[in-house]
Amino acid sequence: MLRLGRENEFKVRAYANAAKAIAGFRGDLASALADGTLRNVPGIGAAIFEKISTLVNEGRLPYLEELRARFPASLAALYRVPGLGPKKVDVLREKLGVHSLEDLEAACRDGRVAALPGFGRATQAKILAGIAVAAEARQARPFAEAAALAVRLRDLLADSGLADSVAIGGEIRRGTETVGDVVLVAAAKDADPLLDFFLSLPGSEENPSRDGSRASARFAGGIPVELRVAPPSAWGAAVVEATGSDGHVARLRERAAAMGVPFSKHRSEESLYRALDLPAIAPELREDRGELEAADGGSLPRLIEEEDIRGLFHVHTTESDGADTLEAMVEAASRLGLSYVAITDHSKIAGYAHGLDERRVEIQHAAIDALQKRYPKLRIFKGTEADILPDGAIDFGDRFLEQFDIVVASVHSRFDLPEKEQTRRLVRAAENPRVAVLGHLTGRLVLRRSGIALDIPRVLDAAAASGCAVEINGSPRRLELDWRWHREAIRRRVLLSIGPDAHATRELDYFRFGVRIARKGWVEAENVLNTRPASAIAAWVHSRR
Repeated sequence: MLRLGRENEFKVRAYANAAKAIAGFRGDLASALADGTLRNVPGIGAAIFEKISTLVNEGRLPYLEELRARFPASLAALYRVPGLGPKKVDVLREKLGVHSLEDLEAACRDGRVAALPGFGRATQAKILAGIAVAAEARQARPFAEAAALAVRLRDLLADSGLADSVAIGGEIRRGTETVGDVVLVAAAKDADPLLDFFLSLPGSEENPSRDGSRASARFAGGIPVELRVAPPSAWGAAVVEATGSDGHVARLRERAAAMGVPFSKHRSEESLYRALDLPAIAPELREDRGELEAADGGSLPRLIEEEDIRGLFHVHTTESDGADTLEAMVEAASRLGLSYVAITDHSKIAGYAHGLDERRVEIQHAAIDALQKRYPKLRIFKGTEADILPDGAIDFGDRFLEQFDIVVASVHSRFDLPEKEQTRRLVRAAENPRVAVLGHLTGRLVLRRSGIALDIPRVLDAAAASGCAVEINGSPRRLELDWRWHREAIRRRVLLSIGPDAHATRELDYFRFGVRIARKGWVEAENVLNTRPASAIAAWVHSRR
């Protein structure tokens, strides 16, 4: 809303930085406000400290209410359309009276956007495609954002002393990349006090509702949250029902009815599945995509675990667009207990990311050699995230690519190429024996940008033939290869690589998101390249060249 009001960008960033500071605050907020120690937290200035105090003490912020009166949510939604910035939004508002996604779509459909100076038919087509992305973003949140809220609410409910148990269910527990609503389930002998407490929590927006043993409210920018309360004797069944997709739960209920098994009389999830003559099914698989048949036939996969990951590829430093130095990233990888890490800064064509040219690569390799002596237990692979050029060639050229241990090849430009050209581009990259991993295959950004048009089966076939791995990118912004393609990749014997796409030390942990989404795709440890030891990785790279 500050951007809509054309406020100074430094002011906008100040609020963004304060939000990050509060999200990461681990102390008691009320105490830190009362004694003023919150002022010592980087990102919390005097003006914002006063606004936080108002929010905490009064449960509302007049300044925010003023902004909402000026800029309704329908207008803010325009900024979720890829490619629309303040200048273009201003033109659309002033010239066409556009104040919502619906207004914008209508203006595109009848050609009014194309007629505006500086827009044209190509821009209109891109905006129309972006409206679908923005509409989805209005109805959902990225997994990490929704999960963070769910964890905070779960902990508040658990600490209230009003529940025997509290769990997160729904799409978050199933590990989907986007979340429409947060589902919490609690066991309590008396539901009323817990529901009252839930509805009294600060931060809820709009009108909360209550129906029997359930209550709903919106938190943190409009995320819907539902709390379901069950008696302890039915806790397991309640968690199963709150976790599984509609199809999965319906199939379980049908099975229970056919077997004469009471569905709701189970204290644990395991006892319910056992009563239905099934092994417990991992939450990530409960999508009604063949998991019940696999459970019946004894062919459920042994899903990959975080502990199976021995090392990480796809790590950036300050040499390109990272926030932390080479030494800091190596030290953080060592603290994680990893066996190896591949430093993969951007290649020279990536001017937007301060990509390294050949001379800077040589300097970085010398620095890696020096660091390797200080970290004998951590193998540091010399790598690059090299751009896949429009014709499928790899930036730096084949001869110089031989200087690297690990080459992650990714698309960062020309997202507008037709499907046949994009497919040829990725197939040629996969066939290059110097390429170890195809990074974030389609280049999608969750709820922000659709991926490139691509014949994914053809690319997977090329990767299978060449032995090139395909990345499961753990960045919450990406989370691809899309989990719906994982089983196809496995069927084709394509190697998968779980990478964090880390641009800061804290982002090395993004591999955990990658493991979660891999589990959702039925991935086992043996399907993943970086579950192998460092010596096997080195031998694999050598054998492919």
